[in-house]
Amino acid sequence: MPNYWMHRITGGENAAGYAQKILFGLPGNVHFLSIGWSDFSKDSYSKEIQKNGRAAMSQICQFEWKELPRNRFNLSRFVHEMKPGDIVVVPLWKSFTVCEILDDSIYTNETLPDELQSAFSSYGLTYNGQYLYDKQSQYVDLGYYRKVKIIESGIPRDGYAKQNLYSAMKNRCTNAQLYCPIEVEDAIDSYRRKKPIDLKTIITDRLSSELLSLIRENLQDAKFENLVEWYLQRIGAKTQRPAKNSCPTEDGDADIIASFENLNVSILVQVKKHAGQTDEWAVQQICNYSSTHSEDDSISQLWVVSSCDSYSEKAQELAAEKNVRLMDGKEFAALLLEVGIKGLSL
Repeated sequence: MPNYWMHRITGGENAAGYAQKILFGLPGNVHFLSIGWSDFSKDSYSKEIQKNGRAAMSQICQFEWKELPRNRFNLSRFVHEMKPGDIVVVPLWKSFTVCEILDDSIYTNETLPDELQSAFSSYGLTYNGQYLYDKQSQYVDLGYYRKVKIIESGIPRDGYAKQNLYSAMKNRCTNAQLYCPIEVEDAIDSYRRKKPIDLKTIITDRLSSELLSLIRENLQDAKFENLVEWYLQRIGAKTQRPAKNSCPTEDGDADIIASFENLNVSILVQVKKHAGQTDEWAVQQICNYSSTHSEDDSISQLWVVSSCDSYSEKAQELAAEKNVRLMDGKEFAALLLEVGIKGLSL
């Protein structure tokens, strides 16, 4: 299993722009993730850190700076701990990008690959084998680089990062291990499906399943019909129950007629207390009833409301042909949640 990391683009104000360019702007679908630490941008140090990790980093800091800065392990994580296949979340302004570490190669300013040499030259950067300078001879603190593949970029934080991931991206450290891989994968999936986080949808989806279970366990057929009628009344309909023998055809049936007088619309409803799947019989019943009964001059809609998990393929085909709305148990439960249960006494 890959590890997941947060890695912030750093290196000072004059380095951040160049760091983003080599992450997003290189030709040929080539991408590099970078970090600062130009003082240590030597191939020999890179090899030591890659081999011995934090211990090597402490030794180098003590030798070069005669001190052990608290942030020294940012570089050892970048060089030693991040492995090929690991996933890296890169926070940016109001968004984030997700990358994958491609290989074990660690590049320094002593060992710049051709792609970076060409890019830095085109940006007007010069280097002396260890340090980079811009056109104004200002020091640009980029010192270590890793090749990555971009999995997804430009994901809005507010829309797609759940709490743990959102909090991790506020961490001011350059990098840190992430312990919410599911939230990273969920963010990618939701972004690709254009489904941002919506609390109402989350609550409705979770609670409608629970409510449907309660309906199935506690209501027999007649009470489920009463519940559907109560819902229709709650959304403004006047309802009536046609007599069961009112249809001259053997298989025609409507359990409820709901009239919305202000809209001049009536809905003919067939209700089924089912688990599992509801078949085309329910669709045929309401269609046959509609063909022999007219509700004054109002526009009639045909519904089948079932406590089922789904409708059969034939039921869906017939409903599409006859313009019948099919409502399964979870959808109906979600509608009940929308109107609330005040006044319900079943």
